[in-house]
Formats: sequence, C-alpha cells, structure tokens
Amino acid sequence: MMLGSLNAAKRAVQLAKNRGGADPRRGSAARRRWSLAAAGFIAARRGAAVVEFAFAAPVLLLAMLGIMDFGYLLWNRHSLELATEESGRMVLTQQTIADDAIIADLKSRILNIDTGAVTASVVRETIGATTFVTINASYTYPFLFAGFLGVDPVLISTKTRVPLRQTD
Repeated sequence: MMLGSLNAAKRAVQLAKNRGGADPRRGSAARRRWSLAAAGFIAARRGAAVVEFAFAAPVLLLAMLGIMDFGYLLWNRHSLELATEESGRMVLTQQTIADDAIIADLKSRILNIDTGAVTASVVRETIGATTFVTINASYTYPFLFAGFLGVDPVLISTKTRVPLRQTD
C-alpha cells in the first residue's frame, strides 16, 4: 500500500515537470507570486498604493476599534449577568439573608467593572409560603472608542429571581 502511494507521488512530480511546471516539492508558485507582489508594493515609486492605503486605513482602524469596543461591551454584560446569577445561587442556599449582604455579595463577584458605578437592588415577594428574592443590577457602559464619535452610553441591566430556602 505504501509503495503505491510513493509511486503516485513520483508520477505527479514527473507529470508537473513534463508540463513545464515547477517541482511541487520546492515551494508553491503562489508564495512566489505573493513575494513579488509585496516587493512591487514596496518598490512603487508613484505613490498610488500609499494614497490608497491612506484612504483605507482610517476606515479599517475605526472598524477594528468598533469591534473591540463592542466585544468589551459584551464582556461587561456577561460579567454583570454572571455575578447576578451567582449571587442568586448563593441566596438559594440561605434561609434568611439581609438585602445588604446580597448586594455586597453581588458587587464582590463583578469582574472588570467599577462596583461604585453598579446600581443594585433587592426586591422580596412572598407568594403563599415561599419568599422570592429578585436581584436587580444595572451599569451604564461608556463606550471607549465609539464615544469619540458621539455614541451615547448603553445601560446594561440584568435580574435574577430565586426563592429563599424553606425552613424545615
């Protein structure tokens, strides 16, 4: 089986040489074309490539910064949601807990956001014998790069509702 594939490779090399092509084992022709194109770009004396790059670069840079800013917004949103859900899980394990303790736990779990800028509240509601705790958190995200373009800050808000554990 190995001998057959070796013979097939030798036949492919011989066929490429007979057709006037390069030996496929010695590097691709596409790589050589790219290197010649790059050398032509660098050696261009007229400056057309530089002018075209000067027009395209700001647009590409703004697009890249916008993508980074939007990704950072999503990361902050995820961090706030995760902290709220984790605090809700902590409430599930308690029979009684103070609202201030819930808010302190929530703010301790938030990553990469200034906790002073986070607004948190706790609402309790009793239905029958079950007391439900709703944890609300919100944060106004100021865009880092898009703010220069006049984009308004975005309000990120999340909430989790969990029951308090019943006494046995």
